[in-house]
Amino acid sequence: MTYIGFLNGIMFAMLLLVSEPDGSVNATCEIPVLQKTPETKEMLMPEESAFHVLDETHILLFLIQFLLLLGSAKLLGLVFVRFKQPTVTADILVGIVFGPTILGRLSPAVQQWIFPADPFQVSMLDTIAWIGIFFLLLVTGLEVNFSSVWKQKGKALWISISDIIIPIVISAAVLAFLPSDYMLEPQRRFLFVLFISTIMTISAMPVSIRVMQ
Repeated sequence: MTYIGFLNGIMFAMLLLVSEPDGSVNATCEIPVLQKTPETKEMLMPEESAFHVLDETHILLFLIQFLLLLGSAKLLGLVFVRFKQPTVTADILVGIVFGPTILGRLSPAVQQWIFPADPFQVSMLDTIAWIGIFFLLLVTGLEVNFSSVWKQKGKALWISISDIIIPIVISAAVLAFLPSDYMLEPQRRFLFVLFISTIMTISAMPVSIRVMQ
């Protein structure tokens, strides 16, 4: 169980490193010419690139990324444990160090070599991160003692409500004074504040779970 929790914790470092890939799909059209000629080679090139598959290079680079993140988070987590601090802080720091904030600023070439913007690499790392979130929530649900929660239903209800309301209020108070330059539609500030506050509150739940472990 300890190893499962640790493996799930590495997702936070991964989530700080990866960004959402472009989900748009380019529309393709049928080409009546079946034989490749110099005139149609350029027309077929975008269509052929869509059938690119994973190769050994993608797998090797993914293993390097995973081992680098896992080993760094483990070593830094041991340091935080000695100071009686939650290991999730170490996971987040690893993501910041290897992400564009530090490594990308100090050595962009190295950061791009280890974590390239290749959609295949991003998707592989992103998939592992989401699997980690799934198992983290699953293990947390299996460890919940409902009889103990029911005995303290009053406190449990108050903690659950406050865990949602308080972060939303704090986030909304900060976002209410956000300059309009950061919004696409400043006239819809209320919806923007409500949406971002809700996302920040929900996305903080896995972090809270890791802190309590």
